[in-house]
Amino acid sequence: MNFSSSSQSNPLFVPGLNKGPSVLNSSPHVRLGYLKKVYGILSIQLALTTVLTSIVVLSPSIQSFLISNIWLLMISAIGNIATTWLLLEKRNDYPTNFYLLGAFTVLNSISLGMIVAQYPAFIVAEAFLLTTVITLGLTVYTFTTKNDLTYIGSYLYSLLPVLLIGSLIHLFIGNSFTDTVLAVFGAILFAGYIIYDTNLIMKHLSAEEYIIGVLNLYMDIINLFIKLLKILKALHGEEKKEKKRRE
Repeated sequence: MNFSSSSQSNPLFVPGLNKGPSVLNSSPHVRLGYLKKVYGILSIQLALTTVLTSIVVLSPSIQSFLISNIWLLMISAIGNIATTWLLLEKRNDYPTNFYLLGAFTVLNSISLGMIVAQYPAFIVAEAFLLTTVITLGLTVYTFTTKNDLTYIGSYLYSLLPVLLIGSLIHLFIGNSFTDTVLAVFGAILFAGYIIYDTNLIMKHLSAEEYIIGVLNLYMDIINLFIKLLKILKALHGEEKKEKKRRE
């Protein structure tokens, strides 16, 4: 894949091709159409993810089936990787790109459903609300600021290995405290990536790279949601401990 090697292009997942003029340098008509397309597709993606995740969470029989047939989750993970690769290769081939994006969303939603099922419903609702508020707030900020926020990409990109290495170490010697610390760090990192990728969509990607914009933002938001789940679980756990102490 012939991706741009620009030092300024450090999105969390995939950069776009330098294909045609950037959105910022396009006509107002093209720019508006591009933004409508990106956020329209993203909204449908997130709505589909919410529905499919809710089905998994609210259906113990589906959860039991997936747990008792763990190979399905492994196939789903492999399929997700394959679908992502194909999506990047065919991202400009309509309607194949939409079919692949749909498959990518479904596979991610199944995995997310199994994660969410481990949390109480009220924590999931709080994380969903917080993710929505934070995402909207950061999007409005990025759209209204006069500054070009591309420079934060280098900072985010350098911090990402810290999160990955920390998560790997946590698997072997971690505890609830390190899990919470990593969740807070990850939430801040993914919030930063929402700002950065929104800035790329507004000013630097070409109008033909709407799939890249959607893919990056979708994964930023999903990862922020997962980190907020862990943070809220830890906070509510501390509240319960405090109540027991008082009793």
